[in-house]
Amino acid sequence: MAREFPRGVLEFDEEGRLTLLGRPVILMGKDTIAQLQHSVETVLGSRTAKLAFYHAGLSVGRDLAERYSDLEDHESALRELAGWASLAGWASRMDVVRITHSPPGSIVRAWGTYAENYPAKPSEGVCHLIAGLLAGFLSARFGHRMVSKETSCLAKGDEYCEFVVSGK
Repeated sequence: MAREFPRGVLEFDEEGRLTLLGRPVILMGKDTIAQLQHSVETVLGSRTAKLAFYHAGLSVGRDLAERYSDLEDHESALRELAGWASLAGWASRMDVVRITHSPPGSIVRAWGTYAENYPAKPSEGVCHLIAGLLAGFLSARFGHRMVSKETSCLAKGDEYCEFVVSGK
């Protein structure tokens, strides 16, 4: 059964640009994102690719924290982010398993990420964009630097991708 976007979520602006929640977007398949990251790893090395994609995710996460700044409760905001990520195609489903305030941190699981289309079988997680997204979002929410580590990944054959976010 196909899901429909609510009005105003995915539409064209007055200049003819496709927008998602009012932001101009480029639609790409998850396989394209996976291949793009794999190509960067092949050309520049795994460490450089990981840092670049993680950093890009950090920026997106910080920007999205602004979008949900009206929500005082960090858990509600993180659940809203998970809903946005699903709607935007970052994952078919994203669940907040746990969030703690002292010390600040969270565990988030995601299914249907671009890792399921990854062209190689890696020994560690490959969802650097999502890891960065979560770290950037929670860094902005908690007001200090957070890091995210992917502990399970679809690309490795795990059941889901799992991210542990903690203070640095």
